[in-house]
Amino acid sequence: MSKSGRKANNKPQPEPEASNPGLVSGTLWVVIGLSMCALLGYLAWQRVGPLLVASESFRFEPENLVITPAPGWIRSDIKAEVIAGGAFDQRKSILAEDLVAQVAQAFAFHPWVAKVEQVEKIYPGKIQVQLIYRRPVAVVKLEATQALELLPIDQQGFRLPARDFSSVELRRLPRISGITNLPLEGRAANDPRVKTAARLAALLENDWHRFELALIVPPDRTDSSEAAYRLVTRAGTTVLWGPMTEQTSVDSLSNQDKLARLQAYFQHQGTLDGNHAGQMLDVRRLPATKSRRG
Repeated sequence: MSKSGRKANNKPQPEPEASNPGLVSGTLWVVIGLSMCALLGYLAWQRVGPLLVASESFRFEPENLVITPAPGWIRSDIKAEVIAGGAFDQRKSILAEDLVAQVAQAFAFHPWVAKVEQVEKIYPGKIQVQLIYRRPVAVVKLEATQALELLPIDQQGFRLPARDFSSVELRRLPRISGITNLPLEGRAANDPRVKTAARLAALLENDWHRFELALIVPPDRTDSSEAAYRLVTRAGTTVLWGPMTEQTSVDSLSNQDKLARLQAYFQHQGTLDGNHAGQMLDVRRLPATKSRRG
């Protein structure tokens, strides 16, 4: 034998394990048994299912519909209005597969509903609906009408039902001028300036009355929502706000920075009208506020 040769391996090789016929047979019978159970269950449901669906025990009644309590500014009976709208079958079984989708869609179309978070079946016959409601932040005075018609909107520019407000409540909301039309209730305004002005109204919500503001005046251009916006006080002072953008650069301020400067000016002067009404006040030229260090 040469030096480079390898020593032969004389150890016996293990024989492959033989399959267990009993194990294979048992597994097969388990699969067959489960398949038979599924088939029998399906056949049973085909006969019993329609009877359960038609049963009075699983009948959904409108009075068993539970929704998220509405906030104080909503006076409409949202549940009653949705039911009266006939968007879903009031006598439908709670076992019906499409009932949840129908209920969700019916509430989603209500003008006070911003979002349907969840629709849950609670057997035997109750449905619980979790809703997020819209909140009014401003009113729009349409320029095309001669009468003083104030239309409430939320922060996203959706038109809200005016019937839920008294005339005093509408007049106390921030007023947006320079808009010629609004869509039907529950729909968003097509004019981008409406949504932008609504954002400004929401930002000024806590300061609107103490600043004695009267109007938010959007720019004349309808093709841009980021042009210069103005505020007008009750005494006639014009506050130049500038663009409503969150992007800052060397020569621009964020909306929060502008608000902080206006608050500081008011704190120092006690008014936005200065020594005489009718002045022009540019927020961007007001002194910067100093950050406090702890």
